Amino acid sequence: MRKYKYISKQNNIQNLSEKYKDLNTTLINRVPSSINRQRQNFDNWRSAIQAAENESNPSYYRIMSTFQEISEDSSVFLNQNIRENGVLSSEYCFYKNDKEDEKIEEFFETKWFREFLKISMESIFYGYSLIQIKEIKDDRVVDIESVWRQNINPKSKMILSTPHVQTGVNFEKDEDISPYLIFVSPKDSNSNYLGLYNICAPYTISKRNAISGNNQLMAKHGIPSIIYKSDIQEEIYIQNIESYLSNFSNNSYIFANKSDDISLIEASNSSNQSFRDTISDSNKEIGEIICGSNISSQQSFVGSAEVHERLLTMYTESDKRFLETVVNDQLIPKLIGLGLTFLEGVIFGFEEEEEDNTALFAKTVQLLQLGYSVDPQWIADNFGIPVVSPTIINSGDISKNNSEEDV
Repeated sequence: MRKYKYISKQNNIQNLSEKYKDLNTTLINRVPSSINRQRQNFDNWRSAIQAAENESNPSYYRIMSTFQEISEDSSVFLNQNIRENGVLSSEYCFYKNDKEDEKIEEFFETKWFREFLKISMESIFYGYSLIQIKEIKDDRVVDIESVWRQNINPKSKMILSTPHVQTGVNFEKDEDISPYLIFVSPKDSNSNYLGLYNICAPYTISKRNAISGNNQLMAKHGIPSIIYKSDIQEEIYIQNIESYLSNFSNNSYIFANKSDDISLIEASNSSNQSFRDTISDSNKEIGEIICGSNISSQQSFVGSAEVHERLLTMYTESDKRFLETVVNDQLIPKLIGLGLTFLEGVIFGFEEEEEDNTALFAKTVQLLQLGYSVDPQWIADNFGIPVVSPTIINSGDISKNNSEEDV
């Protein structure tokens, strides 16, 4: 490092490197620093947050670009899909005048509506989504799309002409475009909410740096190094040895001189443990942020698995209520405003999940077998079994029946 500082003060590095032939200035200027790179990643993220939260001139381009990288993290991708699929795979229905309407359900049972629900769910992770109804034809929605988030200012409700300026069109007040646009956010736009990706950011950055450091370690020390010592200086012999060493994994033996010395230097198996711990801890934190727990962990006991399932169910139910609000308060009124008046009075909702009463039923049967009495009405309410009073057969009838069977 001292040589680097000294060299960088000189005006003519080329002359200096000619004077000191053994000094490789190109190598010195290209020495990587993992710590410096990690600091730069965190600084870039914090700078992006500051730009988005700037009161007078907010810019969301950098933070949304960062979020795009975060969405491609394997753990984020897995947990996000688990949470989204828990909602999108659920059954839903449409009511009109307190009755299910098959025609309305047929209208919404389309690709565009499922895409609408998915983009609305993405606002939980990005902080917001702006959805455009692209075309309506023959009383049918043809297609929708998500407006590029880098060009949206959620505070001023502007669609920017370019991501780095504050001029554009107000998507709530402009009469030409506002009827076709739906702004979705789980929080008030004035709350500076930047979504779950922003909470995951420090862990994805740490994980990325750990993976990069682990790859560097593997490149340097993961593959055993071969040291070949020989006094023979013949060019042909040296070429043959170099050919062997470069294809060491393919060759299984070598003929060498008695004085030749070949040694294999292996790296320690625990040398990358700190990187692996960082990756594992980051994945755990990401799982807890998105799904409430590290649901993707391979090591889980029965009790912890039940806790994971309950937490994920809580998240799923919350997401369902959020989507119901978006569809009923925003999507359906927009469609009615665009001429689809047959949707007036329509209410969207997810169907309630049927509770698994298998364990409760088994316990009830066990109590009955032990001689305890259970309220018949409670059994009918919980299990749908119409219970009536048992038929009592006296012992005389039983004896009579047995005598007739014997005859």
